[in-house]
Amino acid sequence: MRIIIIGAGVAGVTAAYYLARAGHDVKILDSRDGSGEGTSFANGGQLSYSYVEPMARPELVPKLPRIIAGLEPAYVMTRLFDLKLMRWGMQFLRNCTRARFHRNAKAALALSVESRDAIHALLAEHDLRFDYSRTGKLVLQHSKDALDHAAEMIPLKREAGVEQRRLSREECIALDPALEAYGADFAGGVYAPGDEAGDAGAFCRGLMAVCENELGVQKHTGVQVRRIVRENGAISGLETSEGRMGADHYVLAAGPDAESLARTAGLRLPIYPIKGFSITLPARQGAPAVNITDAANKVVFCRLGERFRVAGFAEFARGDKRVVDARIARLTEMARRLLPDAADYDAEPHGWAGERPMTPDGLPLVGPTRINRLSVSVGHGMFGWTYSCGAGKRLAERIGPARKH
Repeated sequence: MRIIIIGAGVAGVTAAYYLARAGHDVKILDSRDGSGEGTSFANGGQLSYSYVEPMARPELVPKLPRIIAGLEPAYVMTRLFDLKLMRWGMQFLRNCTRARFHRNAKAALALSVESRDAIHALLAEHDLRFDYSRTGKLVLQHSKDALDHAAEMIPLKREAGVEQRRLSREECIALDPALEAYGADFAGGVYAPGDEAGDAGAFCRGLMAVCENELGVQKHTGVQVRRIVRENGAISGLETSEGRMGADHYVLAAGPDAESLARTAGLRLPIYPIKGFSITLPARQGAPAVNITDAANKVVFCRLGERFRVAGFAEFARGDKRVVDARIARLTEMARRLLPDAADYDAEPHGWAGERPMTPDGLPLVGPTRINRLSVSVGHGMFGWTYSCGAGKRLAERIGPARKH
C-alpha cells in the first residue's frame, strides 16, 4: 500500500520506519528542511519510561486559580480567553479525578513499556548515534509529604513492568555525587534505573537515514501540506505547495499542526499545544550522570554527551512559536542556582522552544480514524520522545502489513 506520512518529527519518522518494515511504500512530507526540526529538535532528552503520568490529576485542581493568576512559575498563561483552550480545559478537568488518572496512567505506562522494548530492539539492529545513555532517572522531591505521595505510585509502576525505588537524600547523593552541590534542599527522590536519555532530533535524523537508505522511504522536505482533501467520506489526496499528492492511505503525524490540518478533512482532534523551553550548554565535570527532574521546580536536567540540557515551563500560548528571551534567562538562572558546576553558564545558551501537542487525558491518538484512509499519530504531549517507537510500532500494527500480490 502507498502511504503518505505528514510530519518528519519523531512520531512521523518512527511511523515511517515500522510501516516500511511492514512492506508498505512510504513517502514522508515535512514543511521544514530536515527531519526532527520541530517539537522533536531540542526537547528535554529524557526517555522517561517510568514517569509518563498524565498532567491531568486531582492534585492539580486546587492549583488552577494560582496558575491562571500567574502565581505558579512553571506555568505561563498568555491566552486566557482562547475558546479552544476553554473547550480543551473542560475535557482536561474531567480527567482530573482519581479514577481517571489511574486509568490513564496505566494506559500510558503500557505504551511506554512497548516503546522501551521497541527502541531496544531497533538499536540492536541499527547503529544510531544520538548521545544515548542508560543511566536512569531521579525525580527529586522537596518535602517528605511530596516524597511519600510520589512513592505511592511505585507499586503501579512495578505492576506495569518498570522499576522505581524510593531514595533518601543521602541515597540520592550516593547515587550521583553531583547532587551534593544541589542548590535547593530536597527530602529524597524516586529513582528509575531503567529510564534513559538521548537527543531526539539526532535520533530522527539517524532513523530517517535508515528509512531512506535501507527501507526505500521517500523523504520530501520543504513541502507545505495545505489541505487534506476528503471526498465521499474518504481521503482522496493532499493539496500541497508542490501540487496535488495522492496515495492509498495517509498518516497525520504533524505534531502541534495536526489539529488545524485535521479540520480541513472534517476531523476534530482534542489536542492543544503547550509550549516548553530548553537550553543547551557545554557540560562540565559537575554535571550529573543520572537524569534529574526537580518535581517542585518543574525542570529537567539531562546530559547529552558533551552537552548539558535543561528544559521546563508549560506555556499556554497557542500559535506563538517564539523563543522568549525571558524564559531562556530564567532557565539559565535556575540551572546555575541548582547545579552550579554542571555546565559552562558563561557560554551563550542554545535556547529553543517547542509546542507539545497535548490531549486532555495525556494519551496520544494512534491508529485509524473514523475517516476512511486516514490514520493519526498525534497528541504525544510531553512524552513524544518516550512514546515514539511504541506509537510507531502500534500504528503499523493497526494499519496492518502490506498485502502480497
